[in-house]
Amino acid sequence: MENLNLVGQRWALIFIIISSFLASSCTHLFYHPDKFLYTTPEVEELKKQSLYFENEQGLKLHSWYIPPKENTGHKGLILFFHGNAQNLSSHFKSLSWLCHRGYGLLIFDYQGYGLSEGSPSPKALSYDSVAALKFSQKIKAKHKFSKLILYGQSLGGAVLLKGLDLMQNQIAADLVVLDSTFSNYEKLTFDIMSNSVLLFIFSPLAYLLISDEGNVDSYLPRFNYPSLVVHGRYDQVVPFEHGKRVFDMLGTKKKEFWEIPHGLHTDMFFRHDGVYRKKFLKKLNAL
Repeated sequence: MENLNLVGQRWALIFIIISSFLASSCTHLFYHPDKFLYTTPEVEELKKQSLYFENEQGLKLHSWYIPPKENTGHKGLILFFHGNAQNLSSHFKSLSWLCHRGYGLLIFDYQGYGLSEGSPSPKALSYDSVAALKFSQKIKAKHKFSKLILYGQSLGGAVLLKGLDLMQNQIAADLVVLDSTFSNYEKLTFDIMSNSVLLFIFSPLAYLLISDEGNVDSYLPRFNYPSLVVHGRYDQVVPFEHGKRVFDMLGTKKKEFWEIPHGLHTDMFFRHDGVYRKKFLKKLNAL
């Protein structure tokens, strides 16, 4: 009996070790912050204001407000929720081209990213999302923009949706853009692990190891904003099916889905001969 107990204890220890390793590995899938300054808007002959605002925890979050290029108009403000790696100084370039066409850009860093205080987790980023949404209202009013566009890219899409859920759809927005994103952390982790040669056997553990704090599946049917969901057919980071699933679950009737036929992850504006830049700008100008 002692031998059986010893074997059981050993297997329990092995399970704990494997679970701990997988939990840390799964968390690492979602957050890759750094503090390196990659580039600045000035390289593109754009100005910026470095601004701080606080979330409900009292932590300071860092942001850049990049106004429209002089003499290009004053068409609207875009609040940008960026992806899971690096910091705002690498991500702003995804949308800074719009500042040359009359739009202002407000981009911020989540906890633990760049100059923002704290450390990232699904719950932590939910605080950040709410704070950023509220802050965007102040920037919009201060600079007298008539339109607000909310843009969530990759992880940022899930963070944005969680913020809108917590705000109970009370933020005034003319368009919500969900680019290469997902709504369920556990399901995404399961799919990633299932496609890994090393981790597929442990994929069912995704539903035990990953927090459901950031999931927004229950919110999507109540989502009531005009929306654009974008996803590359060959997205190698967030599988295409996740973007389509988000679109199908959105409760609003004012929604549009762009499938990028040869698209990879978040490459809509950097490849495809500029087709989607023109198409997106046309959609924004029509708001």
